[in-house]
Amino acid sequence: EPLGEAKIEDYVAAGWHPDDVAEYTQAYYDNFTAPTILTYLRIEGAPEYWDIMDKNLSAAMSAQKTAQEALSDTAATWEEITDRQGRDKQLKQYQEAIGYGG
Repeated sequence: EPLGEAKIEDYVAAGWHPDDVAEYTQAYYDNFTAPTILTYLRIEGAPEYWDIMDKNLSAAMSAQKTAQEALSDTAATWEEITDRQGRDKQLKQYQEAIGYGG
């Protein structure tokens, strides 16, 4: 079943309109199977990485930092997060998250 195992009736029982269910599940499927999908980073510290990236991207887009400053600041903070969380531990978590058995 390309759209999952849930039935439209399950969504309708939760208050959804049947047409909305069909559109939503198709859009979700299309996004999830897109060739450019980037899965969520499933390691400890992931929210910190996203947070600092968002803040520095915003600073660059609003001209509070140059693009290079934003990139450099992001990279430096990511290194701090990685060191604090444990590089080897995160590598193991990442490998497990993507199903890498090497």
